[in-house]
Amino acid sequence: MKITSDSLNPVLIKDYRQHFHSKLLPIVMTILLAGQLLAILITQLALDDNNNGPNDDTGLYLFHIILGIFCIAAWILCALQPMQRFIQERANPELDFTRMCSMTPRQIISGKLSSSLLIVLYLISLCLPFMVIAYFLKGISILDIATVFASVLAIGILMIQIAILVGSTGKKSLAFIFFFSSIYLTPIVISIDVAIFSKGIGKIGFLDVIRAASAYLLVMVFLYVLNIAILGTKYTNNILPTRCFLIACAVLAILEKALSYFLKKDFLIPHSTLSIEAILCSIAAIIATIAAWERHDSGPRVLNEAPKKLIPRSLFFLISSGSANGIALAWIIAIIPIIRYAYETIGKVNALPSGFSPIIFIINGSIFIIAYAQFAIILSKFIPSKPPVLSWLITIVVLALAPAVFAGIFDITYRADLSKFILALTPFQESPEIIIALIFAAVGAIPCAFIVAQKARGFLKQ
Repeated sequence: MKITSDSLNPVLIKDYRQHFHSKLLPIVMTILLAGQLLAILITQLALDDNNNGPNDDTGLYLFHIILGIFCIAAWILCALQPMQRFIQERANPELDFTRMCSMTPRQIISGKLSSSLLIVLYLISLCLPFMVIAYFLKGISILDIATVFASVLAIGILMIQIAILVGSTGKKSLAFIFFFSSIYLTPIVISIDVAIFSKGIGKIGFLDVIRAASAYLLVMVFLYVLNIAILGTKYTNNILPTRCFLIACAVLAILEKALSYFLKKDFLIPHSTLSIEAILCSIAAIIATIAAWERHDSGPRVLNEAPKKLIPRSLFFLISSGSANGIALAWIIAIIPIIRYAYETIGKVNALPSGFSPIIFIINGSIFIIAYAQFAIILSKFIPSKPPVLSWLITIVVLALAPAVFAGIFDITYRADLSKFILALTPFQESPEIIIALIFAAVGAIPCAFIVAQKARGFLKQ
């Protein structure tokens, strides 16, 4: 056992032992088993009162109850408790693994994620006997149980990853936001459950499953690399994995578009509702937002790691830590899709899709998000003692949220003209105009270009 435990991730061993040494696990486990036994008892009493056997929905109702109890238990033990423990570790330098040992952020995140997944498997083993009982009570098939449980489990693992991400920031305020926002995921879980049973397992296409699985995998990997970036110290090139992943996503989207073009049909991406321009602009908006949260200078350690030749060093500049680096990369990814979309739509009424089109709102909103990131970087230059995230929050509140609130007030007071005027420089426009978004972004791009040029010159001279 000693040889086996020594070969495992130390964070996995520590967190797993803490789970079983805490008082919360036996309490939740007792409530879980008691709740499921009580559900079976109530079901049996209801059947005895009716003096007949189970109807077609008895097993289905029992399965929903068991699933609900499992979700609550997993939420407490695998998301809330690890998040709260991680926040305490990050707040105390004597407990923070990033300061007290040589473990990499990847090892720390992998260990915490693995320990929570082991507890999930433990809870599943406690629920399996009761699900078998629900199956024998009719109304639900093995395939239904497996599909619904897999869907709920996927959402649960996503919640665990987000909880670890929140915990890695060490911010208790974000923990409260996660707590209350995760409560609203209950209707999503229920809607997935109802959608599967109403549509039928056999009617779910294989391509739909592949698309959902691909999107889910991309989100999980993105959260994972973002978590690694948050845990990294300010002297390292901690944003490198995140930028490389987002660039890889852009390349994969272009390759998928080329494959769909040659096959003459949509493959993974439904291009009729989500164009390649919208995808690339969204990726650029994410890169720009993360850049607004970063430090301004790459740091001497990153400069020493950079290649010495000009072209490799210039490319390394784009994927290295630094706010100017991220903004430059965002515009490189977004500029061609924006120009192409603007050329096809500006002044051409017939080129715009009729009715609601997510493509228009995604591209328009992405341009505004990049603009907000630029203004945040400029603002952080005037308040260097404050964290860059604060500058970004101020920019979002002043330029996006406050106009939306005032527009809502004017709508209530029947001043729709003022409402449209206030929302003209926000992504919440009633009729998105890409020209307005581009002008707004250009205002921030001009001073931001000087910052990028200054940082790039210093980076390349080293």
